[in-house]
Amino acid sequence: MLWIEALSIAVILFLFLYPSLEHRLFWDMSQFSSEAFRLEPIRAGLILATFSLVGFESATSLGTEAKSPRKTIPRAVLGTALLSGILFLFSSYSEVAAFGGKLDLLTGNSAPLQLLAQLKGAPWLAPVLTVGAVVSFFDCTLACITAAARTALLFSAHGTLPVSLGRAHQNNQTPHIAVIVAGVATFLPAAWLTVRHTSGFDLYGWLGTIATFGFGTAYLLVVFAAFVRLKRQRRLSYWRIAAGIATLAFLGWAFVGSLNLGATGPERWLAPVYFGLLIAGVVFGLTFRRFQPLAPRSHSLEAPILDSEG
Repeated sequence: MLWIEALSIAVILFLFLYPSLEHRLFWDMSQFSSEAFRLEPIRAGLILATFSLVGFESATSLGTEAKSPRKTIPRAVLGTALLSGILFLFSSYSEVAAFGGKLDLLTGNSAPLQLLAQLKGAPWLAPVLTVGAVVSFFDCTLACITAAARTALLFSAHGTLPVSLGRAHQNNQTPHIAVIVAGVATFLPAAWLTVRHTSGFDLYGWLGTIATFGFGTAYLLVVFAAFVRLKRQRRLSYWRIAAGIATLAFLGWAFVGSLNLGATGPERWLAPVYFGLLIAGVVFGLTFRRFQPLAPRSHSLEAPILDSEG
C-alpha cells in the first residue's frame, strides 16, 4: 500500500509539472499578495488543513509494536507532518496557478485533478488519477481502522471498554476483535448514507467533518496532557509553556471556526451530532469502568511488550 500510495503521489506531481501553454506551473505572485494573508481566509485554510492532515500521528497507535518506539515513532510523526505539509503546499499552489482565472472550476469541482488533466490536454491521466484516488481512500480507511483498533485495545487495558477488545489473535498477535468492531463501525454510517442516496461529495464532507472534530478534540487534550506530564516531571520550562499556549490558541482558533454553527441544511447538525457522540462515549466509558471489573486477559498485546521493554 505504501508503494502504491507513493506511485499515486508521483502521478499527481507529474500532472502539475506536465507542460501546457495555458494551464502551466509558473511563479504566481498573486498567491503571495497581502489579500491572501488576511485572517479570515487563513482561518478557512486552517480548517481545511486540519481536515487534510488529521491522522498524521497515526503511527503512535502502533508504538507498542514498533522497534525502538521512543525513536521511531517521533521520527515517523514529524516526518509525516513535514512531508505532507510540503506536498499540500505545493499541490495547492500548483492547482491555483494552473487554473489561473478559472478558479470557479477549481472550487466547484469534486475532481479538480481529473479536470486539470483534461485542461492540460492529457485526458489519459484522468483515469490513472481516479484509480490512485480510490486506492488512497481505501488505504486511508485501513489506516483509520488500524488506529481505532489499537486505541480500543488501550482503552480496554484501562477498563473503559470491554476486555474482549484487548485480546490478541493466537497466531497473528493482532487485536482482531477490535479490528472487526472498528471495521463495522466504519462501514455502517457510510452504508446508511449511501442507501439514502447521499452523494459521495456530501458523504465525504459530513463524515470527514465529524471525524475532524474528534481529531481536534484529541489534539487539544494531548496538549493539556503534555502540560500535566511535564509538570509532574518538573520539566515545564518557560519556552514549553509558551509553545503549549501558542498551540492551544492555534488549535482552538481552527476548531471553533470549523464548527460552522451558522450553517444551513444538514451541515448544521454536524457539530451537535459530534458533541452528542462525545458525551455518550464519555458517559459509557466512565459507567463501564465503574461497574465492570477489569478481568485478566490472555493473549494480550500488552504483556510481552512490557516484558521486552523492561
